[in-house]
Amino acid sequence: MTEEETDIYLSPADSHVAVHEHLMRIESAFYYSPGDAMAAVHPLQGTVSPRRGKDLPPMCIVSGNGNRPLAEAVAMLLGTPTHQTLVRQRANGEVNVRIDESVLGADVYIIQSTTGNEVIDVNTAVMELLLLIRKMRLSNARRVTAVIPYFAYSRQDSKKG
Repeated sequence: MTEEETDIYLSPADSHVAVHEHLMRIESAFYYSPGDAMAAVHPLQGTVSPRRGKDLPPMCIVSGNGNRPLAEAVAMLLGTPTHQTLVRQRANGEVNVRIDESVLGADVYIIQSTTGNEVIDVNTAVMELLLLIRKMRLSNARRVTAVIPYFAYSRQDSKKG
């Protein structure tokens, strides 16, 4: 064996130690405090911080008219209020979205079901979702995530005729 091969080769006893050390490095990189239920694990830094601590941007829960009760329930469980937005339909049928609070640098979660209900139809719900996403991006939100409990038009996957 050459000198380079000797460096790579490990005896069975040494390989056990090397594997153990490697696993310990992985475990320390993903340190998690079980006492903190809402902790975010940062694998690169090897630290744990509260979900919405000083180093993380604020979180905003936004809803259109698709399912406001669900958005309010999620916000209540997370302990944060829903974000003040006004989504309405004009007389000519166009959807108008107005943001009443700043979302600058925030993680925005848009909760919008695209099922039709007594307030809006399916097409309007989809349009509201698209306009909410666009408005949040234009308002310089750090990240926009759409939470869609039911996604309309997703079952149109087969060709007919």
